[in-house]
Amino acid sequence: SILASRLVELEVEIPQSEGRLLADLAANTMVLEREDGPERVRIRLRAPRRLVWKLQTHISPKHSKNS
Repeated sequence: SILASRLVELEVEIPQSEGRLLADLAANTMVLEREDGPERVRIRLRAPRRLVWKLQTHISPKHSKNS
């Protein structure tokens, strides 16, 4: 679909202290998997390309794949 072609699949690690960013991701991305740790949250998600810039510093080096 057109919408799916505009989404990028990413795995990110966000510090628990970044509550606003975590809320933004929950509201504006398609969360595929989430694992909460004591200090960081690992999330595999599909995000609109327009949001990827916000996540650049949090993208896991082992996983970033375009859909």
